[in-house]
Amino acid sequence: MTINITLFAGKTSSASARVNIALAIKELKYEIKYLNLAAGEHCGALYKKLNPQCLVPTLELNGLVLNESLAIIEYLDERFPDPPLLPKNLEDKAKIRALSQLFAYDTHPLLTRRVNKFFYTEIQLTEKKIRLWQHYWLKKGFDAAEEILLQNIIGDYCFGNSPSLADVCLVPQCDSALRLGFDLKPYSRIIDIYDHCKSKPAFTKSLILDKANAV
Repeated sequence: MTINITLFAGKTSSASARVNIALAIKELKYEIKYLNLAAGEHCGALYKKLNPQCLVPTLELNGLVLNESLAIIEYLDERFPDPPLLPKNLEDKAKIRALSQLFAYDTHPLLTRRVNKFFYTEIQLTEKKIRLWQHYWLKKGFDAAEEILLQNIIGDYCFGNSPSLADVCLVPQCDSALRLGFDLKPYSRIIDIYDHCKSKPAFTKSLILDKANAV
């Protein structure tokens, strides 16, 4: 059966980057369609039919439409299980999901384009104050992640010697942090994992191509 995969993404989108990386790790062939987020293409009528939230990414696979990056990745991991991004062991799976969600659900949503736009247009915060907000929440997230990873030092990746969903989430968050001028030097374990991942071809899919605000 022919598998046709299309990923609708943003070039500065951490969430899109997660799916990009997962597809690359799984060596799946796919077409990528980048939306101009600054121009509001993700809010257009045609795309809104695919994703009523007007967010990226969206994945279309043989007519099936999926939203939300972690839901997409877990679907791909179950449908295309090799190489796995989540282990079968329930305890290990829970740990990996927890760290993944720390980045994808706790830290990242506070830094998105739509949050920044609200600050600029509705609250009229200065760029300096918005950056203070961003760095505050980045520090909260990375402080916790570093502690978790220091308690689980096994291999070159977050949890072992092969990439997992946690690494797929960590790398784009680090990319975004660096783009926003956040200092990662205090996080030695995170830096080691990030550098190791970035030496692998699949993780070069992660972003980030310009200086726009994180999404």
